[in-house]
Amino acid sequence: MLNDKAILDEFVNEAREHLTRAEKDILGLEGADTEASRTIVDGLFRAVHSIKGSAGFLGLTSIGSLTHAMEALLSMVRSGEMNADSPLIDGLLSGTDYVQTLLDDVENSNDMDISSMQHRLDALLEERLPDKARKDRQTPAQLCACNNPLPFTVSAYTLHRIDKARELYLLHYDLAVMEQAGKRPMAIIADLLSAGEIVEAELSFGSFDIRQGLPTGPLTYQVLYATILEMDLIPSVSGLGAEHILPVSREGVCMDSAVITAEMPSHSVVSSSSSAPDQTIPAPPPQEEKTGSTKEQTADKTGSIRIRLDILDQLMTLAGELVLVRNQHLLESEHASGSHNLAQRLDGVTTELQQTIMRTRMQPIGNIFAKLPRMVRDLSHKLGKDIVLEMEGQDVELDKSILEALADPLTHLIRNACDHGIESPQQRVIAGKPETGHIHVAARHEAGQIALVLSDDGQGMDTNKIRKKALESGLKKESELSRMSEQDICQLTLLSGFSTADQVSEVSGRGVGMDVVKTSIETLGGSLQLSSIRGQGSRFHISLPLTLAIIPCLTVRAGKDRFAIPQVNLEELVCLYDREISERISCVGTHEVCRLRETLLPMVRLKEVLKRPVPFTETIQTAIARTPRNGESKNLTFAVVKVGNHRFGLEVDEVIGTEEIVVKPMHPALKTIAIYSGATIMGDGQVALILDIEGIARHTGVPLAARAENTHATTTTQPVLLTAAGPHEQFAMALQLVRRVEKISIHHIERIGDKEFITLDNVPTRIVRLEHILPVSPCPESETFHLLLPKFSEKPYGILFSEIRDIVDIPLDLATKSIPGKGILGAAVVQEKLSLFLDPFQIIESAEPGWFGEKTEQPKQSHILLAEDTVFFTQLVRNYLESDGCRVTTASNGREAWQLLREQSFDLLVSDLEMPEMDGWQLIREVRKDPSCRHIKAIALTALATETDRNRTLAAGFDAFEVKIDRENLRNSIRILLHGNKNPQRKSA
Repeated sequence: MLNDKAILDEFVNEAREHLTRAEKDILGLEGADTEASRTIVDGLFRAVHSIKGSAGFLGLTSIGSLTHAMEALLSMVRSGEMNADSPLIDGLLSGTDYVQTLLDDVENSNDMDISSMQHRLDALLEERLPDKARKDRQTPAQLCACNNPLPFTVSAYTLHRIDKARELYLLHYDLAVMEQAGKRPMAIIADLLSAGEIVEAELSFGSFDIRQGLPTGPLTYQVLYATILEMDLIPSVSGLGAEHILPVSREGVCMDSAVITAEMPSHSVVSSSSSAPDQTIPAPPPQEEKTGSTKEQTADKTGSIRIRLDILDQLMTLAGELVLVRNQHLLESEHASGSHNLAQRLDGVTTELQQTIMRTRMQPIGNIFAKLPRMVRDLSHKLGKDIVLEMEGQDVELDKSILEALADPLTHLIRNACDHGIESPQQRVIAGKPETGHIHVAARHEAGQIALVLSDDGQGMDTNKIRKKALESGLKKESELSRMSEQDICQLTLLSGFSTADQVSEVSGRGVGMDVVKTSIETLGGSLQLSSIRGQGSRFHISLPLTLAIIPCLTVRAGKDRFAIPQVNLEELVCLYDREISERISCVGTHEVCRLRETLLPMVRLKEVLKRPVPFTETIQTAIARTPRNGESKNLTFAVVKVGNHRFGLEVDEVIGTEEIVVKPMHPALKTIAIYSGATIMGDGQVALILDIEGIARHTGVPLAARAENTHATTTTQPVLLTAAGPHEQFAMALQLVRRVEKISIHHIERIGDKEFITLDNVPTRIVRLEHILPVSPCPESETFHLLLPKFSEKPYGILFSEIRDIVDIPLDLATKSIPGKGILGAAVVQEKLSLFLDPFQIIESAEPGWFGEKTEQPKQSHILLAEDTVFFTQLVRNYLESDGCRVTTASNGREAWQLLREQSFDLLVSDLEMPEMDGWQLIREVRKDPSCRHIKAIALTALATETDRNRTLAAGFDAFEVKIDRENLRNSIRILLHGNKNPQRKSA
């Protein structure tokens, strides 16, 4: 008969989904305007109504009673008779919590005491009801079906809230018969709610214990249904024959002795059109009043199904084994004639299958983000603070296992930000800040990983307090602390057992420090970095892998053994030859270092690590540094690896290649060895261990070289990618403009007319050759090329190069007049060779002018003042503006710009923030104070945008805040400010 466990599980899963949306909607009611509030309440009402209807189907009276009380409150808000104030919001949130608790033990839910919650919800309704509504709630409505009374009571209050344009019907189901016909209760509810409303319902059966299963006799379910559909359309929605559908009269004379069930047959007949597969049907969309709506028009067409997690796990395991077989076959096919094409097909199918199966485990990070607004709201009230949470990137997807493990660390960070980070309203006012504090959480894809950034505009970290605690706990000596920067001091909070809380509190300071968060994230293969500015706020940057099952790695050899280095830890490979080894590598103190592009990079010899099972001491480090290498070796290869924002060189004997590997857990006997994170089976069937780069750093005690993040200031140098197309010229492009570089085969290039394309990530990508745009030597024909894909491009294209030469850090001081040309920003001598700096946006605009449509029609030529101290960015941004027909005047610092503003008339100010003599923040404050130019529109430019900087900048007086290299967003902001009526970003200070 009915599979009760399966039905209950299906109900619980759907109810949880509804509750997640409901909690988000309830929080959204606070501060929403009238129109938005109406939309939110409609969606919220449908979610609660769906749970109530399904609970009635299953005889879950406690859940049905609570959701019915919540529905009554929402009905009052919906009709405008009640405001969604704070007490109501609190009551609804508590109601969702109670329903969630009942769902946790649904089989015993009817025995749980819900009286306190029921009384609270009823009291909220009673105290706000008008006298007439209170009387109507106690008065039964006169409703009859075929001159017979309904099998349940409906109040006049409920009846008055049903739109008179809707028809009422009494539906009679036998669920046992419906189940046999393949129609499950959840599907019935979804179909009914897709075209109407379940006003009241009753499930009739003898007494039974739901823990022992659903009853075996007839399950009679009678529904009072309100809908705009006519009688002849009801069978297609309800799945019932016409004889089981009775019209209900709002005003009629009922026979006292008869009951409607006497008129009904003992079981129902399912119409042939009602059979539907057993599939999950999401909450139905709101229905507009339109005649002729049918089930076919409203049914969900996504065809989603629920799959048990153990099945997904087995699929992932099998996909991993297939990857191993693929790798072995590819290895063998290199030595077997005639099988290369087959191996390539197997490679492609396996990769696609693996990626598809991985997608089944991917879930949006919004699933855990959804819990944060409620937490921040509750903590704000408890702490007496005014805190606003801003979220972005909820659609970014992560593996389910990573997502679930991320919930606790993220919760800890949010609680700390509310308790320690954001000040009280009084403290914020004294500090010259708005009373409302902001916490910003953002997720995005970054270099093949997921980047999760949490920032606040609070008081930042007290480095003096951290120093004091570090000394008291013996973690650091006074001499060590004196040599540490402010940011290094902040990193001490990540050490084990470190906490600055003076006393244990309910919110935070529970004796659990940030080291727990850091350890949790590192267990997932991720990293945590923090930065803080006293008085301005803190920022936590979390990097996480997309999945832990199959990862790309670099395979290397040390001695006779092979090892895998995860690509997420790999920055670059370097090979030194002959005299370079002795010239670049030297001993500094107790460590070896390599001079790499003006940076002293600490070095670690992997073979020496493998020889020594105990952590390195200064004696061991000194001995290794003074041990000569093999004199016969004429080259030295090392991988530049990274731990968060720090780097060191890992010396290996040989680089084998890159490969996707299946991660296998370490044997229990080896789990205590910190330099390994797992194992894998290579293509030849041999086992290779996966290196834990952070574990190696801890084991060797290597001093890590930090790479500057450039968060709050621009540096004097910028990383530049050096390339070549033809044999004569060397080209350069700022690394900030580069999204990635793909190595492509000439056989994969396709021609359409005189244009060339290649398919990357299933997207046709336009190939641009520089010789077609610029007077330069052509790219020689070859089997392989390099395709450079720029950042911030709305349409897919790449620039073709014959070779990638190097990445160097150089001052971006360009000669902009000696070699003019569209697509060239300027020239500079790099590595003793004249290099042309490219503007990728102008290059594609020259190649495909039709992509960019018509130029913006300007009522007059706009005059823009550009304040920027770097020649490179001055030329880059100037190109953006002049390509739109603007006249541009430049200033090299804020003071020069301020002088020009007082002497000339400008339509718009575009200013860098970090400048000498007078920075952008000082400049805009002067502008806003001066009556002659205070009304000029102003856009702030930055190299790296953080939410703290954004808030500070907009509060200072700028109208918009944009990243320098994001051409399209900058142009759109300019168009809005010059020709639009609405200020896009500025917030009131």
